[in-house]
Amino acid sequence: MDLGVSRTPLREALLVLEQDGLLASQPHRGFMVTPRDEERALELDPLIGALEALAVRSGQPSPGELDEMDRLAEQIRSTDPASEYPHGLSQRWHEIVSGAHTNRALNPSCAA
Repeated sequence: MDLGVSRTPLREALLVLEQDGLLASQPHRGFMVTPRDEERALELDPLIGALEALAVRSGQPSPGELDEMDRLAEQIRSTDPASEYPHGLSQRWHEIVSGAHTNRALNPSCAA
C-alpha cells in the first residue's frame, strides 16, 4: 500500500508512538500495538472523555445526531461488560463527535 509518505518521517512517527508506549518494535517484524494497560487507561480515559465533551460543546451537532449519540451511549452502557466491547457502536459515536465541529485541534480532518 502506497501512502505517499517517505520511510524516514513514518519511522520517526512510529518511534514517537513507541516512546509513548502505544507501539512496541519487534526486530525483523516491525511495530505492534501494545496491549492496553489498565493503569494507563484509568489515567487517560478521563482526559479523552474531557476532550470529547469539549468537541461536542464546541461543535454544532444536529438534533438528530444528538439523539443518535444518546441511543448509542445507552446501547454501550447496556452492553454486558463480560462480553466483547461494542466497537462499532463506539466508533459511530466518535465519528459523530469528531464530525460535529471545525476545531482542527479536536478534528485534524477539518480543512484549514
